[in-house]
Amino acid sequence: MVGLRAQKRASKRVQRCDQTAMNPKDLPQAWRDQADAYERDGVLVRADVLVRRMAAELEAAFDSYEKKALRLNEAASESGYSKDGLARLVRERKIPNAGRKSTPRIRRCDLPRRPNGGVAVIAKSVDFKEQIARSIVNTGNGGHDD
Repeated sequence: MVGLRAQKRASKRVQRCDQTAMNPKDLPQAWRDQADAYERDGVLVRADVLVRRMAAELEAAFDSYEKKALRLNEAASESGYSKDGLARLVRERKIPNAGRKSTPRIRRCDLPRRPNGGVAVIAKSVDFKEQIARSIVNTGNGGHDD
């Protein structure tokens, strides 16, 4: 039988966990820590209640993660757009400003996304050795000035 104190401690931990917005990637460790605390305190939990709580925590974490207002440099690194380009989109009201006029911010969920995060893609269809050979042949005399 579980003592009343152990149940109250576990209940307070659950409430604290629900009130704190977390990054979704931090949730698995938080849940493992919670399971360890339940085991240590000898708390028995109904699985349906526990899984519903975990689902609610995950939804809340994703929601707060997506709604976080990012500074322009953070938004630029996540979106693939330049800081100036994002500032222009905010000025033109194509993206809502989640900050002030002098210090604009963009919510993560409002970010435009460039394919591949704006990173150049190297064509894999042409071999680099073949490219070098073509460039030498196309110079006419192999790069020598005879």
